[in-house]
Amino acid sequence: MENLKHAKGEWVYIPEDQMVLMKNDYSKLICQMRGWGWIQQEFDNPELVQDANGKLISAAPDLLEALIEVNKMLDEIPTCSSYRPTEDHKQTLNKITNAINKATK
Repeated sequence: MENLKHAKGEWVYIPEDQMVLMKNDYSKLICQMRGWGWIQQEFDNPELVQDANGKLISAAPDLLEALIEVNKMLDEIPTCSSYRPTEDHKQTLNKITNAINKATK
């Protein structure tokens, strides 16, 4: 995890400001939610969509860490075990790898 380049620490979404900030230091802005114009045009409930986007962004470091840990655990399954991944399992493993790569490469 030490090789990851994103801002370290817990992120939090502040809906009234539409910002994602460092939880322990609100002076550190991670991002400000944009795109309000097209969200208002495309969705019946734009406030809910904007809040959902902010929550997803604020959860990104936790999600990435969890995916990396799951990927490591799956790599540790002995190759000689009786487990043989199904096609669905292989697709899910590829999604995990692709998501990690998308966030880190």
